[in-house]
Amino acid sequence: AAEMIVAAAAMDDPALLHPRSTAFFLARAAQAGHPDAVLEVALGLAGAGLGRGDPRTGFGHPALAVVPHTSTLGGHLPRAVGIAWSLGRQGKVPERLRVPLAWPDDALAVVAFDEVVANHSTATGAVNSACWASWRRIPLPLLLVCEDEAAASGPPAMRGWSRALFDGRAGLEYVQVDGADPIAALGAARWAAGVARDGRRPVVLHLVCPPTGGRGTARP
Repeated sequence: AAEMIVAAAAMDDPALLHPRSTAFFLARAAQAGHPDAVLEVALGLAGAGLGRGDPRTGFGHPALAVVPHTSTLGGHLPRAVGIAWSLGRQGKVPERLRVPLAWPDDALAVVAFDEVVANHSTATGAVNSACWASWRRIPLPLLLVCEDEAAASGPPAMRGWSRALFDGRAGLEYVQVDGADPIAALGAARWAAGVARDGRRPVVLHLVCPPTGGRGTARP
């Protein structure tokens, strides 16, 4: 489903990714004609494994509008909210305080996370801030992509939790789709990106992601 999100977003939409977002990173690199993405991912994995004994990698690349961030669980969501808030607001900032952004005024911020991060206090605070801003009609072009493996293969008691967490929230648009259905996923991703970009409000794209391997493998 990562390729569908890349296709629905623009190349210069800032993206903040989680450690299982390898497919998104590689798809955007391919879209941009960037030839070294696989090598960069491999070097990142090697560096992470040597440095922490934890073979995961973070993603960041200025040419691909992929924004690096802290490794704190869920810590990239508050940053995504801040980036979304800044998009299109430069004209409202006094010229002496204005800082040029790397992204166009009509961009949206994309942030990917999984169902585990959705329960973290840092993530819930970020989502609540996005809901509050939208409720106050503050423009916030934010696409929140929840990649939910538990909805497809978790215990029955957990399968509806992410939907209950996001669906019907004040100020928050929501759509759920089967991440294993590329046509449906592309349609939902385009709708969600359109609402975030044109409506300037936060949207949750809830992807139900059946596992494709052991825990820790890249999501589809």
